[in-house]
Amino acid sequence: MPTQLRRRQLQQFSLDQRLADKVLEILTWSGMFHQGYSINGGVNFYFPRVEEVIHVKGPTTVLKIRMRPGQIPAEFQEKAPALIQHLKVDGVTVTRLNPPDLILLELHRVRKFPLRFWEPV
Repeated sequence: MPTQLRRRQLQQFSLDQRLADKVLEILTWSGMFHQGYSINGGVNFYFPRVEEVIHVKGPTTVLKIRMRPGQIPAEFQEKAPALIQHLKVDGVTVTRLNPPDLILLELHRVRKFPLRFWEPV
């Protein structure tokens, strides 16, 4: 029994990681990164980071994202159409959290059957 539960947890972790990677890929291709230069002549890239994937009751998945310095939640709201199109969700809501560099990105679905790449069939 514990092995079956552990297998399910690992599968869910893997699916959550795929979702987080896909969201960051979409945000990166949408221009949500910052390029900086170091004193040694190297180039640094700064990206938003997915801190946690939260599964709430119902057809909504929530991602807790740490914004890079200088970003505001409105920038993420501007990228909502790209997220809707590429993730095939029905809506995206951005909510600012108490620490100013954290936001909640809610992915809304109307359909209840799994159609997305990060959900088990």
